[in-house]
Amino acid sequence: MNTIKYINDFVVWHESENEALPDVSFVPAMMRRRMTNLEKIAMGLGCRIAPQTTDYSVVFASQFGEWNQTVQLIKQFYSDKEMSPAGFSNSVHNAAPGMFSLLTKNTNSYTSIAAGENTLEMAILQALLDKGDVLVIFAAEHCPEMYNPVFNGDKRAYGLAMMIRQNGRRAVKHNQFLLNIGLCNMISFIRSVLCIFCFTVFGLGGILLGFAVFPIILLFYKSDKQRRIFVNTVHFTWRAFVWLMCVLGLIKVKCNNRAELKKLKSTIVIANHPSLIDVVILVSLIPNSVCVVKDTLFHNVFVRKVIQKIYLSNTMQPDVFIARAREVLNNGYNIIMFPEGTRTIPNKPVHLHRGFAYLQIATKKDILPIKIINSPAILGKLQKWWNVGSKPSIYNIIPQHRLRNNSDESDNPRRYAIRITDRVKE
Repeated sequence: MNTIKYINDFVVWHESENEALPDVSFVPAMMRRRMTNLEKIAMGLGCRIAPQTTDYSVVFASQFGEWNQTVQLIKQFYSDKEMSPAGFSNSVHNAAPGMFSLLTKNTNSYTSIAAGENTLEMAILQALLDKGDVLVIFAAEHCPEMYNPVFNGDKRAYGLAMMIRQNGRRAVKHNQFLLNIGLCNMISFIRSVLCIFCFTVFGLGGILLGFAVFPIILLFYKSDKQRRIFVNTVHFTWRAFVWLMCVLGLIKVKCNNRAELKKLKSTIVIANHPSLIDVVILVSLIPNSVCVVKDTLFHNVFVRKVIQKIYLSNTMQPDVFIARAREVLNNGYNIIMFPEGTRTIPNKPVHLHRGFAYLQIATKKDILPIKIINSPAILGKLQKWWNVGSKPSIYNIIPQHRLRNNSDESDNPRRYAIRITDRVKE
């Protein structure tokens, strides 16, 4: 079947400071009072482009539907042991198209769709398969706060509506649309395979360094040269790993201050931690770098031999850590730290440990904050490490203003650490 339909009209909307919801003032007041926010989005967009006639069917799509309403009902049941009947009737997935059909007096069929991340695509596909003209409405509320850590939810509501006709302006072939969805899924699968390949290379490289390269270095070089050779070896091998991910199209790394980073010496480098490979990217950009890493990495079979030789554990006793870090900085190395202690959890308040500030007090060295932005987000705390989407993630590495050491003997260390930490949060 090679059916051609046309997008005759469409409208796109998202929540903003000036418009929290689409205008629904045309809806009778009694009906408007009963409507949920999702219904207002669907009604406001759908009625904006719906024809005066009723010779069209409706496809309503929403990935999560009335989840804010559902959360309220669950809380109400938990506290009061009962639910509002009106609230329950508005929480079902076909409530919005049902309300739309009542308002427009359209007795033709309507379909409600939820298909995960492919919800919009499936709604358009359904419209192409249906006979006659079809109004497609896609609506999404902002994510309930309690689900933010799980779904990395949207902070704004948004939606769109489009009128798809048998005759119109913009042609859409349903078999071509199916092909595009299949290609997108195939690209995501291929990229996942490439990601697994890259991390396999990384793991095997760590084993090779730890069990073959480093023992040879220990045999032929004295202790004062060993660390520098270890650090340079890791710098160049991790640079090769980042190059491999870039060549395979998994990521792109943008940094406007590469020359400045290459010249860094005896600096405490701190950064946010959105993804799994942040430390690898920073080490590839900053030579002579030693990292503070989680203690669990010292027991990881793939990288522990590398980690044990040159890096510092975040579980050391404070006095031992300060002594070793001071030695490292005085020898011209940089120390890379992630004050969050672990990868950032989206939409959660950020808590920074003050270890970097106390280290500055003890060593009198400068701090260079670096902001890492990766979009689209991959390799995050709550994401599958092999799921890298269908397009490259762009890593923007943005050095901030240096924080010079302004502490003196009269400063209260705790107050100074709090002050520096607050400046970093800003």
